[in-house]
Amino acid sequence: MKRTFTIFILFFVSNLFPQTVSEINKVIKIPDSLSNEKEIRIYKRYSITNASEIFRMYQTKEKKWKAELYKYYHETNSTQTKFELQKLESNTDLRLVWLFFIENDIQILKSIKQIKHKLKGKPEYQLIDGEYEVISRQIHPLDGIGYEAFVRTDNYKHNFDFSNYDQYLKYYPKVDELNSYSEIINILQKEFNIWKS
Repeated sequence: MKRTFTIFILFFVSNLFPQTVSEINKVIKIPDSLSNEKEIRIYKRYSITNASEIFRMYQTKEKKWKAELYKYYHETNSTQTKFELQKLESNTDLRLVWLFFIENDIQILKSIKQIKHKLKGKPEYQLIDGEYEVISRQIHPLDGIGYEAFVRTDNYKHNFDFSNYDQYLKYYPKVDELNSYSEIINILQKEFNIWKS
C-alpha cells in the first residue's frame, strides 16, 4: 500500500478561470488560431481576480517582428469586459528573442500536469502494522498565477500550461521543465520589462 502525504503550502483559492482563451481572444480581437508562421502567445491568469494578461510575439507575413501585451479585465461593479493593448519594445532584436524562447524548448514543453511524477520527494519506507509502506511527500501549491502558452513554428503548433512553477522550483530545482518555465518568464521580464514579481 502506498500512502502519500500532501503538504499544502498556500491557502486554497480556486484556480478555475471563468474566461476561456477563445472568449478572451474574441474580446481582444485576435484569432483563436495562430495565423502567423512564427507566433507565441502566453496567457497569464491570476487566480483571485478576473484579470488576465496576454503576451503575444509574432512575425508578420512581411517578415516584421512585433511584440504586444494585452491587459484583459472586468471593471469593478460592472459586467463589462475591457482590454488595453501595449506595444512592447526590446533592446534585443526580436529575431534573437525568438531564439531564446526556442532554446528553452517552448515548442515542446510539457504541461505541468504531465510532469507531476517528477514533483515528489524521495520515498521513505516505513513498517506499519507489519507491512512496509512507501511514503512520499508532494507539494501542491493551489493558489497563484497560471500560464497557458501557445506556440507556432512554421507548420508545427504546440500548447502547454503551467502554474506555480516558482514554488515547485524551490523544492525540485533539478527538474528541467520547471527551469524552462522559469527561464521563459525570465525572458519576458528581462527583454520586455513585464511580469516582474
